[in-house]
Amino acid sequence: MIVTRNEVTIRWGLLGLKVLRVATAEISGVEKHEFAPIRDFGGYGIRFNSEMKAFFLRGNQGVKLTTTGGRKYLIGSNSVDRLEAVIEGVTGR
Repeated sequence: MIVTRNEVTIRWGLLGLKVLRVATAEISGVEKHEFAPIRDFGGYGIRFNSEMKAFFLRGNQGVKLTTTGGRKYLIGSNSVDRLEAVIEGVTGR
């Protein structure tokens, strides 16, 4: 995952394919989120449920991003506090 002033990007797999790119100007909300991978999403990886799209390989914590268009993304992380602080820092939220 890469966080810059302009965007949050997630690359996946050996080839580093971009699976998510969100402009920081489009992010309206950032919050820590605890979840149950099996119950909430049916497993690990790139997953969907009725509320959001999720990207995680392990664990049960992440950061939920909400865009100005109402889309929600969950990014799993071992360092949730740090990830939240970095995204809040570049978005000013």
